[in-house]
Amino acid sequence: MRTLATIALSFAAGVFAAVLLGVGVWQLWAAGACLLAGLVLLGLKRTMPARLRLRGMLILFALCGALVYTALFQALVQAPVTARCGQTGEFSGTVLSRPVKTESVLPSASPARRPRRRSTPMRNMPV
Repeated sequence: MRTLATIALSFAAGVFAAVLLGVGVWQLWAAGACLLAGLVLLGLKRTMPARLRLRGMLILFALCGALVYTALFQALVQAPVTARCGQTGEFSGTVLSRPVKTESVLPSASPARRPRRRSTPMRNMPV
């Protein structure tokens, strides 16, 4: 569970930083730096404890993935949408079928009454 939390927190931090600092080529440079640092940690088998090395690699690789994901999202999804903002265009549609009135599936206006349950008077109840 801690491993998943580490990955999720570093991925969320990467997306938050990328969105907060804005669009730019810096995201890909930072992702490359994180990838390079993660690969360096991968090579440090003898000098670092395994758990610390693994935790660092998880953080750096998730941060790299978040930066690449955000850069790709901004380039492939957000940029085309913002390029069309403020433009007007013609829209046309085709009616494939007309609506047909059917019987209502809702209950009728006067539903059958259920008998009421009688409540016990409060004065006869022990305190």
